[in-house]
Amino acid sequence: MYFNVVSKDEMYIESLKSYYDKFYKDELVCLFNEDVDDYKIVCESDKKNLYINPIILGKENNILKNEIAKFQSADSFFDFLKNYETQKVNSNNKKIYGFINGVSNSGSSILSLNLMDMLSSSSKVFYISLEENNSIENYIEDVSDINISDIVFFLNDNEEIIRAKLNELYNKNINYVVLGKYRYIEDYYELSEKSISKFIKILNEVGFNNIIIDFGSNYRLFKKIDVDIRFVIIKHSINDYKRVKNVYDYFYDLDNLELIVNMRKSDKYINEGLLRVSDKFHYIDMDYNISKESKRWQSEQIQSQIKNLLKAK
Repeated sequence: MYFNVVSKDEMYIESLKSYYDKFYKDELVCLFNEDVDDYKIVCESDKKNLYINPIILGKENNILKNEIAKFQSADSFFDFLKNYETQKVNSNNKKIYGFINGVSNSGSSILSLNLMDMLSSSSKVFYISLEENNSIENYIEDVSDINISDIVFFLNDNEEIIRAKLNELYNKNINYVVLGKYRYIEDYYELSEKSISKFIKILNEVGFNNIIIDFGSNYRLFKKIDVDIRFVIIKHSINDYKRVKNVYDYFYDLDNLELIVNMRKSDKYINEGLLRVSDKFHYIDMDYNISKESKRWQSEQIQSQIKNLLKAK
């Protein structure tokens, strides 16, 4: 895709063109204040009616709004344009995945993190853990400096702080971002359906292709947050099998549930009749060959099974 940046601000155009000529000429086709056809126009909002579906020079990088931040680093500006076409296609293929433990400690973290690792090879992924006893830092060292407490305190009063930070994270050369845990346990209990839904909306607007939420055992939020695919995780044990009906009774009004049984190949057979409350259940071998649990979130074996599960949908 070719771009033509149009603005009456000549100093602004000169500065951009100079940087482009030095560092981006071989990576991106971009003109400045030229009268040409068939180029994607990048212009001020007061000129948008002069062109067909232009990208607006605005306040933020927002693929859904067709907007690019006018005042940001030149690298961020040209990187956004360089990836624009791919991001635009991906923005129409967004999905939100939710994981819940049918019984506590059934493996929602391991499975959801493996999905994050798998999807991040080809798209931008944002990962949120809503576990009460949030253990995300046992698995991931480089969590973001945006955390659950920020959602509670800033989202309603100063949304732009969150949005600006997410734009910054999106433009970094990383394919997944992990939300940090709360600063105080009280913040966890103040989380509301409204605040999480608003945060997800901003993530979509910024351009994250896939959002993964580990709800832990928070049934209330799992039921209320709008999610495209919901995974219920149980262990391969008779006690867990017997609890499945109670879980499904609670989620009776959700029609996009997938039941996953966390098992080992050596586990003995249990009567599947107890799982028939779900017409979509799957066995996943949780790769106990990797003895250290903190390393099991990057299991090729688990990811291969998840990929086959998603293909079958």
